[in-house]
Amino acid sequence: MASTNVSVVLQPLDSSDFISTLRSFHRILLSCVGPEGGIKILVSGAGYTTFTSSSSRLLNNITLANPICLFVNQIMKSQINAHHDHGLYTGILITSLLEKVLSHHTGLRVPKAASIIEHLNSILTGLFDLSCIKLKVDFSTVKQLLPLVKSILSSKPACGLRRVDVQDLQLNIVKGFLQTTGQTMGDVIVECTEASEIKSHVFPGILYQINYDDISTILHQKCNKNGSMSLILFNIMLTGEGNSKISENRSIKLEGPQDDICFVDEALKLFEQIVELDVDIIACQKLVHPTLYLYLRRKGILLLDRMGTELTHALEKLSGATPISSIGHCPRDPDCLRSLLGTIEVLRLVVQGQKFYVSLEKAGSNISTLIAHAPNEEAAMELKVVIKQSLSALRCLMVCPAVVPGAGCLETSLAIRLQNQAVREFDRYSCTRSQLESYVSWLQIALLSAAGFKTDSCLLTVDTVFGHAWKPNTETCCCGLVSMQMVRDGSGKWIEVFNNHGILLLQDFTVLSSLSSVPLTVKEEAVVDLYHSKYSAVKLSLESCVNLLGIGMIVYKALND
Repeated sequence: MASTNVSVVLQPLDSSDFISTLRSFHRILLSCVGPEGGIKILVSGAGYTTFTSSSSRLLNNITLANPICLFVNQIMKSQINAHHDHGLYTGILITSLLEKVLSHHTGLRVPKAASIIEHLNSILTGLFDLSCIKLKVDFSTVKQLLPLVKSILSSKPACGLRRVDVQDLQLNIVKGFLQTTGQTMGDVIVECTEASEIKSHVFPGILYQINYDDISTILHQKCNKNGSMSLILFNIMLTGEGNSKISENRSIKLEGPQDDICFVDEALKLFEQIVELDVDIIACQKLVHPTLYLYLRRKGILLLDRMGTELTHALEKLSGATPISSIGHCPRDPDCLRSLLGTIEVLRLVVQGQKFYVSLEKAGSNISTLIAHAPNEEAAMELKVVIKQSLSALRCLMVCPAVVPGAGCLETSLAIRLQNQAVREFDRYSCTRSQLESYVSWLQIALLSAAGFKTDSCLLTVDTVFGHAWKPNTETCCCGLVSMQMVRDGSGKWIEVFNNHGILLLQDFTVLSSLSSVPLTVKEEAVVDLYHSKYSAVKLSLESCVNLLGIGMIVYKALND
């Protein structure tokens, strides 16, 4: 049997080994960013394969040994947990800037380097408040909500969506979101399935999937009933103890003593009282014992079981029912029991492709369901993550209704404005001009890298009026907010960002010293990012770099076979 030896690894932060590890980690993250980023194939120790371009799924499936990389990984996760976006962006910004600072020796001690980055961070965060960068969103028109959703959907190639699919889905995401807005914020339930035809649909209320065999006379009777229907909700397993197994055809196998029989007897007594209250629907989050199922069927009560946590919580909001968590402690007084009931106004059967659903609706509710299709199972999993990310961005937009230019235009504009302001405030730094320019250049490159621009193969120009990024032979900038005519009206021109050797040229042009601060209007075809999320990502990244530069030595255990 092979023995495993544990050795302790000591690495100074500026050691060539750590810089090499950091550079490799940076390349992994960089290869995933943007619509042109590659899809990663992650293989677990058990042989399970995951295809993803989503930072949230990527970070949960990669194994890292170096403590600094683990720390950066945690920072990326905290950004995703807080804003559901820009996790990769945060990681690329940190690793790019950190690698540049550690691999170049400018003669500055670490505390001084950290103080320069802190000051540059304060400049950047201040630039975010400019009216040409922080763009207000008008909620009176859907056209200003669509660009944010389109930007998120288009950045995830693993979803397998074509441009026409994105147009259809972005509209339904916004439509589903708007159905949940009101005095309180509601929920959009997302279901993504594999299908040959890539379509998406929005439905009011909740969709509960059933089998064809579950389409019964009782269901048709409830669907045809006029007026509201009463509902009682359970969020426990109605099978007794948790040691019983129920198959798909509701046959049951008892694996313990006769506790289940006692439970069923007690549950039947409660159900008898429920029948006396003329309850129409019984919904249960988990499994229901076949005996109870047959009893309810004989009494003409519709049973919706195995709903799951998400649907159960949504049904609680929709119907106003109070979930019952214990059979033994459930009140038996009719008035108390009646106070736990909820109501549903519309019940109908919905057919989507080869799947059947029961739709539960109620006027004035803020619950909707979005069904989206993807070309395969892996793409469906990826798409569900991205749709939820889009909905989260729209919810954040309700709190802070502002976006920033996307597709790298924010980063080029920030890079130029950072250069101009840092040079003007040179006297505030206790360093040479050459040292300051090095740190500004590294931060500029880090910003452009996080935006997905590659210095070695990117034909990129910026305009001298707004400082937005431009690709060759295009009528608008990369984000679509600035047209060529707008640049010409401002007597502007275009200059290259990188030369043939991948060297940043922004510092060589005095023509960029005064960019316009005129507010831009959010257009339907524009590419934008959520202001609050992008602001947080930049601020968190630079603060993390400052903290990491304070580490003198990395000490960790390495396993050697």
